[in-house]
Amino acid sequence: WVVYYLSIQVIGTAGSDWLNDVLFGKYVPNFTEELLRSWHVAPFMQGLIIDGIIGGVGAVLGFLPQIMMLFLCLGILEDCGYMATRTIEAEKDRKMTIMLTTFMPCSAKLTVIALIAGTFFKGQSLAAPAAYFLGIIAVIGSGIYLKKTALFAGDPQPFVMELPAYHLPKLDNIVRYVWLKSKGFVQKAGTIIFASMVVIWFLSNFNFRLEQVPEEESMLKGLGSLLAPVFVPLGFGDWRAVSAVLTGLIAKENCVATLQVAFGNPPQARFDQLLIAAYTPMAAYAFLAFNLLCAPCFAAIGAMHKEYGDASWTWRAIGYQTFLAYLVAMLIYQSSVLASGNYSIYNVVLVLLGITLIVYGLFIKKSKPQPLEQAIEMRDSEWSQR
Repeated sequence: WVVYYLSIQVIGTAGSDWLNDVLFGKYVPNFTEELLRSWHVAPFMQGLIIDGIIGGVGAVLGFLPQIMMLFLCLGILEDCGYMATRTIEAEKDRKMTIMLTTFMPCSAKLTVIALIAGTFFKGQSLAAPAAYFLGIIAVIGSGIYLKKTALFAGDPQPFVMELPAYHLPKLDNIVRYVWLKSKGFVQKAGTIIFASMVVIWFLSNFNFRLEQVPEEESMLKGLGSLLAPVFVPLGFGDWRAVSAVLTGLIAKENCVATLQVAFGNPPQARFDQLLIAAYTPMAAYAFLAFNLLCAPCFAAIGAMHKEYGDASWTWRAIGYQTFLAYLVAMLIYQSSVLASGNYSIYNVVLVLLGITLIVYGLFIKKSKPQPLEQAIEMRDSEWSQR
């Protein structure tokens, strides 16, 4: 993973920047815009092609260099016999691992961390690392709680792993692995991201009467305003932040871009001032916590579905991740309100409710008894050993 991280910094990030900023951010849009103007194409169609379709392709391919570097490192590890991470023998432990993996911040979430820490917590060096510790705590706490539920109950499985036959990886195997995995990413995850980008463009440029309007009058604002009351206990219950949460399901980097567009695409210094005026620091950190812990981007959801092989398990994972994100973000913001001294009974009730749920799940809730079939198998195994 150290090799992967360094290669991402040297190759993956540079490749993504070149694809997003140079190719799909400059040359392709400029060339297409001049071509469409020469053909006298309608303005709304120009916007769809340039901002929606080309922007969608750029968003998809922008992930590709980092994804290819990830597959390259995984391919080397798997081909040399080191990777055994998908061979967790206990099915319940494997499913729980898939559910909890997304709590750890990925490179896509770094943009959100950088925005919040750099804007609201300048000079406070612990703000960004705390986001990583938050993910670690979420994994540990969730593991303790989920092991007590009926879905994951059971005795801990002993860690017994047969060491593989180590050997030097073969170049053709690695190349084939990277090619097939990368092609699968573009075909499956890429199509989801591409379609979503087109939908977001449409929602942000048209109203419910299908008239092209500014974003502050668009369907995106309407939908964001509709869901905004749900996020009021988290401190960021306005349409701009909620819209950023929704577009973050496409890719977490979209949270930053959506906020910037929603505030009118101001210069960076002015953008920081508008954010500080709109949200308190702890409301911003609650926004960060929610986006770090909630359901991941569509590409990661697709990966979870592939690993589970079952839509019901995928929805269970999404539901738990979103619930935990809401609970943690609510506690962060509501606790800050209590600490400020300017609170009401409403804030006290929310904090007590959140703390009660966490304490109950971690310390009071009892483990579910094992199913009857497992108990019979254990009894028969004990008798056979005797």
